[in-house]
Amino acid sequence: MFWSSVSPLLHGAPRAVLVAAWPSAIALLPAFDSPTIVIGTPATQANTTGQAWFTQYMADVAANTTLRADVIAIHWYGWNAGSCDAAASQLESYIKYAEGFPGNRPIWLTEWSCLNQSAPTAAGVISFFQAALAVFAKHPRLARYAWYQWSPNCEVYNTDDTLTELGQAYAAALSMK
Repeated sequence: MFWSSVSPLLHGAPRAVLVAAWPSAIALLPAFDSPTIVIGTPATQANTTGQAWFTQYMADVAANTTLRADVIAIHWYGWNAGSCDAAASQLESYIKYAEGFPGNRPIWLTEWSCLNQSAPTAAGVISFFQAALAVFAKHPRLARYAWYQWSPNCEVYNTDDTLTELGQAYAAALSMK
């Protein structure tokens, strides 16, 4: 995975900082020009700012034949009440956004979860998780995923290191195809 120096994307940085970050991320790519290294894109927020930055980043990669992105890496979090619905519809919408980039690259959902008001109950999170697995099955380019568990009702293990009900569901599912 290629991790860039664009961490301000995850912290509500001003647009000027975000725009300034992508040249540094692009400039790093030639240093990884080896067919044995899989280059993943930076993963940004799934909001308008993150998508605008990522769209420009992918346009820059497409415009320069010396640059490569073998894998599209994305993050998705439900933040608001209803965003982690029982159909995983908002998550699926974001996967479709990532599938819209040319190149038929595999997609790695490197972090995904329900946070804040989107995870009011453990049962609701499990329902969303099961729906998300069904969504993943409909999108063959989604090749890997990793659950982000650091929010109430999203934990995969208990304080005694036993698996929660969600943890059991996660362990039973394949996290890569």
